[in-house]
Amino acid sequence: MKINFASPNHLEKDFTIAASPSWQGVTTQQKLIEHEGQQILLEQLNDDMLPFFDFETLVGVATQCGDLGIGLKVVDADTSSKHLANEYAVQHWRVAGLHDFHNDEIRKNILLKKKQLQSELKISHVHSTFELIETLSEQIKNDVILCPKQIVEWQHFAQQAKNKLQDRDFQLLPCHLDGNISNILVNDQNEVKFSHFASTALSDPLQDVGCYLMEAYELKQDAKQGYIEWFGEFNAENFELAWLYGMLDDLKWGLIAINLSSLSPRKHLEFGKYASWRFLRFVENLKDMDTV
Repeated sequence: MKINFASPNHLEKDFTIAASPSWQGVTTQQKLIEHEGQQILLEQLNDDMLPFFDFETLVGVATQCGDLGIGLKVVDADTSSKHLANEYAVQHWRVAGLHDFHNDEIRKNILLKKKQLQSELKISHVHSTFELIETLSEQIKNDVILCPKQIVEWQHFAQQAKNKLQDRDFQLLPCHLDGNISNILVNDQNEVKFSHFASTALSDPLQDVGCYLMEAYELKQDAKQGYIEWFGEFNAENFELAWLYGMLDDLKWGLIAINLSSLSPRKHLEFGKYASWRFLRFVENLKDMDTV
């Protein structure tokens, strides 16, 4: 299927863009179009997100995941304009909300999709959370207006965490690395699909676990049950490592958002508010840690 990205046939449907408290719609502009009698979800990667995501890599991952039934099926893409066209899952599918994490069957199906992605996706690019945190921290320190006063402390914590997490043997696996519930679709049968793969990369599998647990559970104590649901049994040491990854994910996205609040031309989005929410959860977890 070839889409006319220059002049698509738009349908009347608005998609919510909310940098705060959800990241929904921030990475891409979304429009619903009609092509050859079908509804197509058209996404365009925003220019201010280009420093964080590689479009060609995103297309390759999204295409594979669509073919595997993990995400929406990709029908066309244009690398020059950064457009991606997906079949629109119109029948009985909706964007998931935090309340869906209370549904046992939905949680089970989310984990099954993440494990399917880990076992069946074929990719070679590696995730670089630690390097991104360090780069963004240095950039933000040059912005005296928006720079959090704890930035040096946070950098030190991230470096300690890197040393601990990488000083062990583990196999890199394809990981979704996206805990955001608004990037999951749910239908009436509690089936799920993922709708965003910009963060997907080879990584420590415990990072995938941590990103999920941090979003799905408000309290660390409750997240232990989520770890058991993922692995079938509890391992205290690996749970702590996964939770540490979840904390670093909060720090990373907080730094991305505070960076965008300064540099993005989209001033109508509350990037700073989203950053504050991510930083708040990170700091609250940091208070409970004696040492990394």
